[in-house]
Amino acid sequence: MTAADTILAPPDDAVRKAGAKAKAVPFTATVDAKGRLTEFAVDGDAIDPELSMRLTFAGFGSVQPVTEPAGAVPAPASVYDLFE
Repeated sequence: MTAADTILAPPDDAVRKAGAKAKAVPFTATVDAKGRLTEFAVDGDAIDPELSMRLTFAGFGSVQPVTEPAGAVPAPASVYDLFE
């Protein structure tokens, strides 16, 4: 938990409060028959419940419809250049 630096990272104060225990928090990763990650769970309850999380992944290969938000404006070309 001490190396997590994404939006999914636990609150900084929870990591500080856990101290060295935050360096080794048990987790479970579940895969389906094709080896795709379907669930990732961190069990930090014994240390601090704020260190716990569960992510579920599903819908592999399915296409979700995207609706343009009201009032949306096109991005400038420089934004699209980032994806080339």
